[in-house]
Amino acid sequence: MKHLLFAVFENNSLTNDIVHELSKNDINGTVLGSTSLKHMNSNIEDDELHFISLRHIDKLHLEENVTFYAILDEEEIDKAREIIRTMSQKFTKVKGGMFVVPVESYEGSF
Repeated sequence: MKHLLFAVFENNSLTNDIVHELSKNDINGTVLGSTSLKHMNSNIEDDELHFISLRHIDKLHLEENVTFYAILDEEEIDKAREIIRTMSQKFTKVKGGMFVVPVESYEGSF
């Protein structure tokens, strides 16, 4: 069975090292820049929160995180989680978190 590993890291110098180490260990996935709603909402006036449009995003200073996700086999999940745990020192050196969910079905060449 395949599983989806989803991890979010604050963007700092160690984050790139984690992603590089995953790649060196044949853990292939997707990396995206992201921003938490907490940081996004702190830059918007309360009366503007009914709907967030591109106009609001243009005014924001977005604090970047790095989001990583990958569909992996059981053995790969264990290896990836250990790499992330070790290199982030259990998320003390690189703030963030991760979770895994089973993938019931998928299409493609993951």
